[in-house]
Amino acid sequence: MKLVSSCILCSISNAEEVIIGTTYEGRSIIANKIASQVQNAPHVVVECGSQGNDWNSVAFCESLVDYVDSSSETSPLAQVEWTIISKLNPDGYEYSKNSDSSWRKNRSPNEFCDGVNIAHNFVGKKIKLFYNFSKPVHFVNTPDQTQCSQVFSGFDAVSEEETKALVGITGYNRTPRNRNSIYFFRI
Repeated sequence: MKLVSSCILCSISNAEEVIIGTTYEGRSIIANKIASQVQNAPHVVVECGSQGNDWNSVAFCESLVDYVDSSSETSPLAQVEWTIISKLNPDGYEYSKNSDSSWRKNRSPNEFCDGVNIAHNFVGKKIKLFYNFSKPVHFVNTPDQTQCSQVFSGFDAVSEEETKALVGITGYNRTPRNRNSIYFFRI
């Protein structure tokens, strides 16, 4: 992770933006990390914008960052360690804003059609700790129609840079201080 900037005027100390990954088109995936002054504080991860046309969720997370940053140190919000990812899929977001407003996938190339739906790229034994799907998504590797679908899940779980970035930030590949203290929300 690379530090992008610090929040100088925030009332909660240690607020910073970090780059947690880079997309196929070279855009940075940025997480806003807001540390708590409380020792062993619960860690809340909020992820927005996994689908390109998720404009409302992106706006919500951007507002949430401002709200948490401006809260006082005595606020219950300050008793939590925050990681807020406003735009998990910046390539898809930009493409949906500028070219195709219904676009949901990222922009990584495939044989027949571009993109993988990031929200569907998480299924796998390990990832079910964070995602509770009612029915499993099966990864496919043949028909071109499937690759052209807006819900194409990719050929493998966690195959996309955006997915890898989120799995990395949630601490799955590391040993967290207390696995029970990580709370994950997808908006």
